Amino acid sequence: MFSKTIILALFASVALAVPVENESPYPNALTARDANVRCSSQDGGFGRSADLNTCLDQIIANPQWSDSFECGGRTWFLGGANWNSAADCVGGCIPCLRGSAAVGLQGGKCDQSAGVSARCWLGYGATVW
Repeated sequence: MFSKTIILALFASVALAVPVENESPYPNALTARDANVRCSSQDGGFGRSADLNTCLDQIIANPQWSDSFECGGRTWFLGGANWNSAADCVGGCIPCLRGSAAVGLQGGKCDQSAGVSARCWLGYGATVW
């Protein structure tokens, strides 16, 4: 009986130790459990974290599809294909980008998908990427 208990305990710990990929190790980044959201970042310090977060606040307040716009010394972009609402895209991407902005990274990007063909993206960097 003792050996069965140990085996069951080991099996339970293995079953719970499923690796979760997270492309962004930064605070507030979304993880793979949010299967329709993918976060990525451009390494290197840009700084100006407060400026980047102010830009995010402006995007939240006024979400508009845009190929590119300048804010906080970076080029920002918000686009989509078959995605109905810029506000929905922004809402799903904010945790991802807050993580990149919090540590002042060169760039951060969020890609979301839904259904068969709906996709949207929001990000910033030295250029659109």
